[in-house]
Amino acid sequence: MARMNHKRQPHHGGPFINCSCGLAHLERIHRHWWMKILPWLRFYCCSRCGKSQLASKRAVSFAVTSLRSGSEAAQVPAP
Repeated sequence: MARMNHKRQPHHGGPFINCSCGLAHLERIHRHWWMKILPWLRFYCCSRCGKSQLASKRAVSFAVTSLRSGSEAAQVPAP
């Protein structure tokens, strides 16, 4: 499976729409100042497609743990 380079590409929907790659492929990045009004969400960048998105730290941690244990749950994108 080929990985895309880390160039950020424009994506529609802004940070509130998650990509279809799944939460297990997200890497934490620095939030913009206005995102701090949503303290339960963290700002991530997908290592596969480069989309920046907001997601729950708990959900991302669960997806990463599931991927490491071989579960298919990590492949399901966030709602």
